[in-house]
Amino acid sequence: MDGLTIFERRKNYKNMVENEWLLKVAGLIAGSIIAYCSPVMEICMYVSFLIVADTYTGFIKYRRKNESANFFRAVRSAELFTAVSKWSVYMTCVMIAHGVQLYISPDLPIDKTMLVILCSIEFRSIDENIFEITGKSIIKIFISALSRNKSNINGKDQK
Repeated sequence: MDGLTIFERRKNYKNMVENEWLLKVAGLIAGSIIAYCSPVMEICMYVSFLIVADTYTGFIKYRRKNESANFFRAVRSAELFTAVSKWSVYMTCVMIAHGVQLYISPDLPIDKTMLVILCSIEFRSIDENIFEITGKSIIKIFISALSRNKSNINGKDQK
């Protein structure tokens, strides 16, 4: 035997049963959250990617402004806290939009609208960071390329 008395074995068994119940409840809660979030997981991934890109370009912008500063000193907890808080607010907005679409108005694409709003905010922030780094705006380059293509399609500017 293992040298335990019957009371110690019963106490160990009781703790094991209580822990098993707790694990089942935790699994049920986690499964419910995953089932609720799975339809908008793609939206969450898009927004998360843009937040990471914005944070990265922000660090590069900081490094360009402070040439003498070490890059790893630029990564302070305050900057990372803003990225994490932004991510949590954006994910909360996505989940609320999904809930509104699911329970209030299933005909309107509210979660896709939220995706467009959040991605445009983040893309504009990335564009501002890149403009600070290179002096060129991605949005202006894209608009000028579109206007050139439009004029070529309409027959203008042909040589």
